[in-house]
Amino acid sequence: MLITARQMLVNHIVTRGFVILEARPTKKPDVPMKIALNNAITQKKASEESINVKNTYLKQLMGYPAEKPLTLKADISSMEKEVILDTLEKFDIYNRVEYQLLQTGLKLQKYNIDYYRFSYLPSLSAFANYNISFQSDDVSELYKNNYPSSIIGLTLSFPIFQGTRRIHNVKKSKLEFERMTLDTLTTRDEMNTQYTSAMASYKSNLLSYRLSSQNIDIAQDIYNTVSLQYNQGIKSYLEEIISETDLMTARINHLNALFMLMFSKIDLERALGKISVEY
Repeated sequence: MLITARQMLVNHIVTRGFVILEARPTKKPDVPMKIALNNAITQKKASEESINVKNTYLKQLMGYPAEKPLTLKADISSMEKEVILDTLEKFDIYNRVEYQLLQTGLKLQKYNIDYYRFSYLPSLSAFANYNISFQSDDVSELYKNNYPSSIIGLTLSFPIFQGTRRIHNVKKSKLEFERMTLDTLTTRDEMNTQYTSAMASYKSNLLSYRLSSQNIDIAQDIYNTVSLQYNQGIKSYLEEIISETDLMTARINHLNALFMLMFSKIDLERALGKISVEY
């Protein structure tokens, strides 16, 4: 959208330049006007080629067929409403799925330590068995008489000596738990830094967005004044087109600030845990 807006600006300048030059065929055109027109034509061509390249790259990212046309639409009004966030919202690290996974891993590792510790204790198990035997001297009457048998009992095991395996398993699981604890603390600090950076970027881009809106009003007033003076023969065409270019540039900068604000909003929502990240 930003490239399209810039192309609209360049197209407008080129069209205005041709209109002025064609309106005065018997006069030698002003050198600054001619230079400005040539620069605008060059920028127009560069913008057209840039749009084609980025459109093709977008199709590649989307897995969209390259031979089919892709039409993009965007509603600026809805985007301006959606980019505003509550900057006073407190950061809760437990909203981050990554941190929740680390906490779950710590709990599982604790259970693993307890499992190896309990291997020192005696184990008691129960068992039961029930069988039916068929016996007969006559094959035709083999399944007429059955002789059931059953057994029920308890097994008590005392782990007297198993080498040093249990000791090493407990030490290994404890070291693994300490490592996971350090990783959790490091990740927590990284998430806090990520949130602080995202919030600072969002506030900075929000201020830039609001100031760019004021710049549009200022550039509009300047253009209205210069355009009126140009119609009265006070200002030259070059001065008018410069003021109009400044106005269009201010609008493009406003769109650019809006997009930057949107990107920083996404980063802030990701830091707050409102957007899940797929790895």
